[in-house]
Amino acid sequence: TISSAVLSDGGLKMNVYLTATSDLASTVVKNERFPCNEVLVYAGLTSSTYCVFASSSEIVATMLSTSTVVPTNAVNLKENVFYHSQYLGDGCTGSSTDYCSSYTKNTGTTSVPLSASQNSIVPTPIISAPGSIGVCDDLTLSISASYGSAGRAWSSIIWNVVEVTFGNDTTALTTQLTDQTSALSSLKSLPSFTLTGLWNAEFTVSVTLTNWLGESESYDHTFEKTAAGGMPNLQVIGSTAVTLIRSSALSLFVKGEPSDCITDPTQKQLTYKWIVYKNFNKVSVTNKAKDLRYFKLDAYSLVAGVEYQFYIECASPTGDTATSVIYVTVDNDVVEAKIESPTELPVDKILVLDGTPSRD
Repeated sequence: TISSAVLSDGGLKMNVYLTATSDLASTVVKNERFPCNEVLVYAGLTSSTYCVFASSSEIVATMLSTSTVVPTNAVNLKENVFYHSQYLGDGCTGSSTDYCSSYTKNTGTTSVPLSASQNSIVPTPIISAPGSIGVCDDLTLSISASYGSAGRAWSSIIWNVVEVTFGNDTTALTTQLTDQTSALSSLKSLPSFTLTGLWNAEFTVSVTLTNWLGESESYDHTFEKTAAGGMPNLQVIGSTAVTLIRSSALSLFVKGEPSDCITDPTQKQLTYKWIVYKNFNKVSVTNKAKDLRYFKLDAYSLVAGVEYQFYIECASPTGDTATSVIYVTVDNDVVEAKIESPTELPVDKILVLDGTPSRD
């Protein structure tokens, strides 16, 4: 029978542990890699899902991208498939002796609930939105840069909007975002969301993302609705807190849009200016991008072990400006050595060690 069934951290594999060592389903399984439905039973399992034996008491299934299995689903062994490992030890494969006939296959197996890993991947919500908007403007925000959904649509997206300045009721604002989310046919590819009916005040909008592994995380974004009539809407595309290693190139991107208050086309041309600080001390760094909405640097351009602050100013011809800042932390490159091999090996097999998962 099965003692437990556990998903890997990212949900890409499922490890099924047996209560005793087995004969590797020798009368059914003929290849090292085999369809999981030859030995396992669970909802949504098809012959396209493949398994391997990590040992005589562990089966590893590789989940398909179309898999619908989730934690708490029942996992069971297929009946009349397994002998005890001693069946092989006694040389009973293909034998019909009375002694070998005394071995019986598994029957009446009991299912176990599928568990998520204790180190399951956790969502990283990211809200891309302006830090301030003008009197004529609505707030447009995006969470499409968020990650950690473990390869599937988000299980849930929960919003909350709070007005910081006066503490006025913001239930209707939260409902706007909730209704826009509910109207989506899928929570995988997400459009931008819009908040209308804002008044001059400071607000915090929060989003809580939950993935199919049951892990949740929240993110807050604070912005201000101002009385300024010509201030551009400046939005950081992606996270405002970036971590990278020295061997990675840097690419930051912001998007500015003229205020809705400006109707003269000649006043809608926006300009961008970047200022870079290293541990809050201004430094000279040459932007490689020709389009100044971007800031790009080659690999090894930044020093490891420090934080950089990339300030961006977006200005309109009216003289109104919007600013934002992106924090970039640079880490040393990581060298990680890994060796993969089976935990058990039949005497007639050659041990193969695989070091390809190692990285630097």
